[in-house]
Amino acid sequence: MPELPEVEVVRRGLAEHITGATIVGTEVLHPRAVRGQPGGAAALEAGLEDARITALRRRGKYLWIDLEYPRGGQGSGQSSGRCLLVHLGMSGQMLLGEPGQVTPPQLRIPS
Repeated sequence: MPELPEVEVVRRGLAEHITGATIVGTEVLHPRAVRGQPGGAAALEAGLEDARITALRRRGKYLWIDLEYPRGGQGSGQSSGRCLLVHLGMSGQMLLGEPGQVTPPQLRIPS
C-alpha cells in the first residue's frame, strides 16, 4: 500500500497530464472497484461522462479529482462541487494510456 509521499507523487504526475481533460467515457470492469458508489457501476459511468477535470487534490491517502460539467450537463460549466474520490489500494497505481491500448488484467476502471 502506498504511503503519503507516494500518493503525492501520483497526484502531481496525474495533475500534470490530466488537468483540463474531459472524460468522454468510463467502463467499470470489476464491480468491487465501486462498491461504495450509490447506484453502482452504472451511476459512476453516467456521472463521469463529459466531466472536465479541473484539479487534483490529496487528503491523506485519498486523491480528490475535481470535476466540472458543460452547460446542460451535471453542472453549469463552473466547478460543480463534485469530485471523483480515489484510493490507490494495494497497487498504488493509476495508469495513463491511449484509447484501445491493451490493458493489464488487474485493471478495474478504464476511462
